[in-house]
Amino acid sequence: MINALKSAKHIGFIMSPSLGDALFSMIIPHNLNRHGYRVTVFNNFLYALRSWFPDADIQPWPQIEVSREILKSFDLLLYVYHYNDKKLHAKEWHPNIVFLNDYPVYHRAISMADIQIAICKELFSLSEVQHNNGMLRHPDAKFRSKPRQVAIHPTGASPDKHWLPKKFVALAEQLQTRGFDPIFLVSPKEKELTSWVLDHGLKRIEPTSIDVVAQHIYESGWFIGSDSGLGHLASSLGIPTITLMARHSICRRWRPSFAPNKVLLPPFPMLFKSWKAKYWKHFVSVQSVLKAFLQLTQEHPVS
Repeated sequence: MINALKSAKHIGFIMSPSLGDALFSMIIPHNLNRHGYRVTVFNNFLYALRSWFPDADIQPWPQIEVSREILKSFDLLLYVYHYNDKKLHAKEWHPNIVFLNDYPVYHRAISMADIQIAICKELFSLSEVQHNNGMLRHPDAKFRSKPRQVAIHPTGASPDKHWLPKKFVALAEQLQTRGFDPIFLVSPKEKELTSWVLDHGLKRIEPTSIDVVAQHIYESGWFIGSDSGLGHLASSLGIPTITLMARHSICRRWRPSFAPNKVLLPPFPMLFKSWKAKYWKHFVSVQSVLKAFLQLTQEHPVS
């Protein structure tokens, strides 16, 4: 066990600002809380989703001007990466800080979910570790209440992760012919980038908050998207997912891991990383995604 954890009564966990990373990291405070520790989580996405985590203490990212006063009250501060402390500089004035990325366990060639589980067992010596992040059903939404609805997220953190718009259109049309109701979820700032959705007469929804996004996904029967935080959100909510990815190494580490998932990759290896980033989307076919989706619906039907 990490020595600093032995006497820690109140732990502050300053998470990565990204949604997917934070959802995986929540496995740790969920299990620490179950073992009697008191953990406060700092992440803006999770703070917006806090009603889905009723058993967790989640706060927004600390403001620089008050961060020292807030964070000094914790016996131990947890970070994932050193760069998460770039603005707060807590390592200069807090006596007990752990950066999880410093430990070899964080670099194993296993999934991010399994890495969090290993941290709980090996670094924190927790027993009976649960393979979930504590996200619970929401009282204002009904789980998979729209079983034919397929939530599609056509964008991602960077353009190289986006599948081709024309392929998303073709996939949505194929889904419609089979009686499904595809809806494209995009942020308000992505309206111009995704105008092609409306140009083809498809349904586009622009939720104004991540909490509303979660409700749309939670009520859907299925989720399809490129490598992005919303895929991890869907998986955390228990929604079966299809994920479109460029590289096997990314798939092994970052595939959604909380609910049934199928990953679509190029059917053959590419020699150079730059080629994969640029050309992968051309080699993942509409038919392969459709086939994987239909298999998923057979293997994990809406009950």
